[in-house]
Amino acid sequence: MIKKSIPNFLILLLVLASLGCISNDSDDDGYPDNIDAFPKDYNYHLDSDGDRCADEIDAFPNDVRYKVESDRLNSTNNPEELCQYGNELLEAKNYEQSIEYFDKSLSIKYNEKVLNRKSLALFHLHNYEETIECADEVLKNNENNTFALCMKAGSFSRLGDIDQANKYADMAIESDPSNLMLLELKDIIASENSVSENDFQDENDLTSKIKLDLNKMGYPNAQVKLFDQIKWIEIDIGKFESTTVASPSLEPQFEYIAERIGSSTYVYESGYDKVCVKWKVYWNIEGDGTIGTSAHGSNTGSVYYHVREAKITYY
Repeated sequence: MIKKSIPNFLILLLVLASLGCISNDSDDDGYPDNIDAFPKDYNYHLDSDGDRCADEIDAFPNDVRYKVESDRLNSTNNPEELCQYGNELLEAKNYEQSIEYFDKSLSIKYNEKVLNRKSLALFHLHNYEETIECADEVLKNNENNTFALCMKAGSFSRLGDIDQANKYADMAIESDPSNLMLLELKDIIASENSVSENDFQDENDLTSKIKLDLNKMGYPNAQVKLFDQIKWIEIDIGKFESTTVASPSLEPQFEYIAERIGSSTYVYESGYDKVCVKWKVYWNIEGDGTIGTSAHGSNTGSVYYHVREAKITYY
């Protein structure tokens, strides 16, 4: 009788198993139990800092001290560190949370640079009135602060007040005459406010007024539809891209748009009941090549302003 030899790779597997190098995969996620930080949960498997919070949902996967942004915010009282963290979030386009850090830093110690960073975050959120207020606070102590003057010029431009925009643009140029880039500021203001009612003369008058306001707010390509039977005005802001599904919510800036359009005199008098602002976000997470570390998809959102009730709802 001829004895069949056991293949070498089977011998290797038997040895590895006897040494405990191979274990089961209880949750069938592709990660053996002996290297899976969460062997009973298919959704999670990595915990780099050992804080029992999966890397997939841990805002700080390499820092055992924090799991979510509020942990870091609440445990830090150094104004310089708070400003640094706020800047990190600002650069990551997480504007709302960056403002929380800037506010806490300012509550401990006044700093005009921090105020300027906060005004920039507010500007990105299309909150131009608060941007102006923030810039004014800087200018109380330093009337020649070029950045604050530029923020006021840009905010007034977005609000459609060209005279005020040009006034502060001139002041910004005077504050730093050697900065040739500031000379472009007035051209930007002119281009942002170049749309007039003549550009929409063939459209419905209400649509024209809405589009003019949207242009002033920085959305010249937004689409407007009027639904007479259900008394809705629909504004499609467009598509946006994000590097992470956990990106800052777009709701606040579009809530501002819905409320501003919905509370305008021309909409109230038109008899429409709701103003709906719609958008779509595409997100993508680039992984490191291992299972479960990359993902992509899209999310849609809508915010409604109820004209007669003067309130916001989400769908």
